[in-house]
Amino acid sequence: MNGKPWVAIAVVVVALGGLGFTVFRPAYFPNVTVASDADPVTIDQVRGERPTLVLALLAPGDPMSKAALTKMSADYEKYEPRASFAGLVFGTPAQAAAWQKEQQLPFPVYALAPQENPVDYNQIVKTLGGFRNRFYIGTVVVLTSSRRISQQVNGNELENLSDTLKKL
Repeated sequence: MNGKPWVAIAVVVVALGGLGFTVFRPAYFPNVTVASDADPVTIDQVRGERPTLVLALLAPGDPMSKAALTKMSADYEKYEPRASFAGLVFGTPAQAAAWQKEQQLPFPVYALAPQENPVDYNQIVKTLGGFRNRFYIGTVVVLTSSRRISQQVNGNELENLSDTLKKL
């Protein structure tokens, strides 16, 4: 029996396996440094000692961002013992502080200015947007202690955020 067909089959299997690994591997949120009223902190520091971080990605004045914060605030007391909650405004620390004050949020809001931190911003966009290189403002992500994205809730899915948080 000629061995060449088996070599071709092996090459195809390895290629499909590599493609599957690339497409279906879990996404990890980058450990970017974000600004607060105090010293800058990393995403790991935002999570703190809790095993999970619920993080809303926000833009000043965006209605989906406001909806995400409203949903997170409503569930905060129930799930706060099991997870850290935070917001990340793509803007200045002053804009983050204004969001927290205006919305009377029980959790902190940090800032990442895309103009000043384009590499960090692009890492987030690439991680959440995948090959499309885009994501929706107002997205809420649930991160594990290793920063693996266990849940990502976008747009109209925000109505089901409470159901997602029940899995914490």
